Amino acid sequence: SRSVGNDDIGVGHFVAPAIERGEILVAAAAAHGLPFVAIKVIVDRAADDLPRAVAAAADAAGRLHLWRLLGALARSPADLAPLSRLALRYRAASRTLAAAARLGSLAPA
Repeated sequence: SRSVGNDDIGVGHFVAPAIERGEILVAAAAAHGLPFVAIKVIVDRAADDLPRAVAAAADAAGRLHLWRLLGALARSPADLAPLSRLALRYRAASRTLAAAARLGSLAPA
């Protein structure tokens, strides 16, 4: 059995790590008989650090601003390679999600 940590949230008897907040709310709906499916893709690896240029370009809400990103890359061009790898992984993840969406209903017939 897993203990609940400070970053965990719970709805009813469902508990999930904070990074799973979207899915936990959907799972709570399933407890009331609503079917659901959650699909997640992960873009970065555990060992990856977010390029500093990305952090510098993000506002408090996490939105990236292109001009800030370009300025940060100009100040730290070494961030371009890890940012490019992240972009390639994001593109692959987007394709995976699009392929899953094209499958349509996953409910049994």
